[in-house]
Amino acid sequence: MRIILDLGADVNGQDLKGTTPLHRAARRGFVDDVRLLIDRGANVNATDGFGSLKIKPIDLTKNTEVKEILKGAMGKSL
Repeated sequence: MRIILDLGADVNGQDLKGTTPLHRAARRGFVDDVRLLIDRGANVNATDGFGSLKIKPIDLTKNTEVKEILKGAMGKSL
């Protein structure tokens, strides 16, 4: 992940469904990737574009550490 970002990948880039790298990392419970993406400016409040639901990364994770990291970052972005 770090190498791809260092090469200029958009930290908030979205696929056709609006999913961002932070959505994917949160869903998978990848703590280090979540931290890295947030440190690089990922939008913790980004919503995907899947149907009428607007899902934030925090809605996708079952990992408690990832939830806490995202909650902390969401508080800072207010």
